[in-house]
Amino acid sequence: MFQPYLERAVSFLHASHQSFGIEGEVILPETAAKLRANYDASVVFLVRRAATPADVGDPRGPNAWLTDAAPDLVAAVAAEAAAWSAQAEQACAGLRIPCFDVGPDFERAMADAASALKR
Repeated sequence: MFQPYLERAVSFLHASHQSFGIEGEVILPETAAKLRANYDASVVFLVRRAATPADVGDPRGPNAWLTDAAPDLVAAVAAEAAAWSAQAEQACAGLRIPCFDVGPDFERAMADAASALKR
């Protein structure tokens, strides 16, 4: 459902000739590859291959809404993040899209992703 809006957003932003970034877990590697083919766009994916309940439930992270959640919900979200990451990483490899695991070393992964976007 999101793809047509994403394509419209990229089309609009591309016409402005300015740098921009779009992120979100609903963007699939296949969609990003299509956009990359249709527009002068750089694409990277960030994943968390080994997402754990402790990582996902950390109140300092992006999922503060899980801080007081039931342990089974936190575990389910962690499992979903890890499963999505594995699928995205495999798809990225097939589509030759750079993919970086932010779990082991967030700062390094972000630096590598930024570097890949500049190429």
